[in-house]
Amino acid sequence: MTPGGQDGRDVQGPETADWRAGSYNIITAAGRLEVEGIVRSPFGIDERADGEPGSRSWAVTHLPSGLAIVTRIRAWAVALAFTDRIAGLADWTARDIAATPELREQVRIALDRTYDDFQAGRLSADPDNRPKTSAS
Repeated sequence: MTPGGQDGRDVQGPETADWRAGSYNIITAAGRLEVEGIVRSPFGIDERADGEPGSRSWAVTHLPSGLAIVTRIRAWAVALAFTDRIAGLADWTARDIAATPELREQVRIALDRTYDDFQAGRLSADPDNRPKTSAS
């Protein structure tokens, strides 16, 4: 599928309303790669190995460009809430986003605040509500 594509399957869990299981393209050092994850335009979230043996984390992708916004998010609840926090920071529907120092700082702050909420118990940490993707 193309970036932003959806296959129409609902994702499980109340925190994942409006998200759908689907595949989309990401940009890697080796070129484009299709991944399975969850999508709610203009964002995709997929789980991948994070470089440590046996360790996995979530990555948030800007679907129009296929570029990662953040990788190595340890909890899916943080990844979901993070997309809501950054939604108003830029016109994410545009293919090209100017990654200015100001935008990078706003994204970093949004991620830090989302982790703070998670650690304070303000986000669901229930692993049974983990989204079901077509790869799960």
